[in-house]
Amino acid sequence: MKTQGRAPRGRMAAVMVVAWAAGAAAGPDITVSSMANNISKYNNQGPIAAYSFTTVSCNIGDADAIWIDCNSGNDCNQHPVIAQNIYRLKDGRFEQIGLGWLKHGFCALDEDSCPVGTIVPNPSCDWLGIYAADTYSAQLNGSQAGMGPRSEVNPWTGEYPYPFTLGWGQTGNSIFKRCQVHNDDVNPNLNAGALYFGEAQYVCTDELPADRLNNVTWKQFVVGSPSGGGWAFGSTGGPRWQQPAIQAWQEHDAGVVLVNVDSLDALGNPVEGRFVLGCKVTDNLDGTWDYEYALYNQNNSRGARLFSVPADDAAAVTNVGFHDVTYHSGEPFDGTDWATERAGGLHVWQTQTFAENPNANALRWGTLYNFRFTADRPPTTGEVTIGLFAPAEGAPDLLIASIQVPAAPPVDCAGDLDGDSDTDSTDLNLLLSDFGCSGGSCTGDLDGDGDTDSTDLNLLLSDFGCG
Repeated sequence: MKTQGRAPRGRMAAVMVVAWAAGAAAGPDITVSSMANNISKYNNQGPIAAYSFTTVSCNIGDADAIWIDCNSGNDCNQHPVIAQNIYRLKDGRFEQIGLGWLKHGFCALDEDSCPVGTIVPNPSCDWLGIYAADTYSAQLNGSQAGMGPRSEVNPWTGEYPYPFTLGWGQTGNSIFKRCQVHNDDVNPNLNAGALYFGEAQYVCTDELPADRLNNVTWKQFVVGSPSGGGWAFGSTGGPRWQQPAIQAWQEHDAGVVLVNVDSLDALGNPVEGRFVLGCKVTDNLDGTWDYEYALYNQNNSRGARLFSVPADDAAAVTNVGFHDVTYHSGEPFDGTDWATERAGGLHVWQTQTFAENPNANALRWGTLYNFRFTADRPPTTGEVTIGLFAPAEGAPDLLIASIQVPAAPPVDCAGDLDGDSDTDSTDLNLLLSDFGCSGGSCTGDLDGDGDTDSTDLNLLLSDFGCG
């Protein structure tokens, strides 16, 4: 059984459930093969509870994964860090309700429990062998002294200072640094029909870019008995391997659309990390539709500061909302909600720029923010915009995603004879086939004088291309 400690140094380094599959990636490739077989609940501090849960990593690559365990030296920041998150699905809304600081990995055990492949163990604590597994208990993942801040980690490259500078070795009350959740977000009396999900993410220092998108796994949680001023969690079902928890939204609601939004180079290779955008549109059967968006930052190192959705200025937009996460235990980020406004045919949410405040409430890695409103426009496929937060020389500051958005109002085209909101060759052919009609009820009568003649033809031609 693993316990926190320091091992001798080893040799140096020369949408749907995903099925388990062998087939090694180039280089090390760390995945979360199992999680939450045990969930620890810590005593409440006022209305806030804290949790931690078991995680098991598995190296499905074709090279050993680095797991350096030391406190001093240039290579001590060469081990994975582990994030834990909790989400709730309630009334069609998928929201993040909990997050914790990061468990820093130590001493890979090379267990023979990977669900794929044949283990090739490495005898050193500083390496996780090929198809070898490594387990951290719920207690270890909640051990405060070994937990570091998210704010110091680049989630795409895996770089961070070690020893970390914020909270090194610090302990505190029962919820300090741990995955914190407000009681009211779990209380069964306040959350009828709600579903809960845990998520584990490993950020590694030695994976190739192509192997950095499968380090997240989720599992369904169930609310248990009252415990320590709050409620315990159990788990049910198996882990959803190599998937972020936002996939649970779609798994439990067929009306949800999910799209990956990646920062890519000119060759189509990922360069800064991934967002996942989810959308659900609900017809209220009264001429309005509810639009619910969830934007998850899996590991985009620049983060996001702006989200905009097309909404024409004449649309009636109500019930505008925003939901974010609560950082804690000394993380430096400002928790101010994003401002929202209507301008230029767009509905925009945004926080401060990086230049204005480097610690602004950007959508950082391992977090999910929600944007919502009601509109008197039905859905259509359109483009939303994600504005990136941290600057990057020569890289675009905006990402575009195609997903459901409110439709623009129908265009009033004077020559539209077939009712499809444009004036084109179909309308022209209808008029020509009706040319010379008189006596009323003429299909091509655009000027309402009871016949189809050259005046109607000129009206159509002057409007040709409308829409």
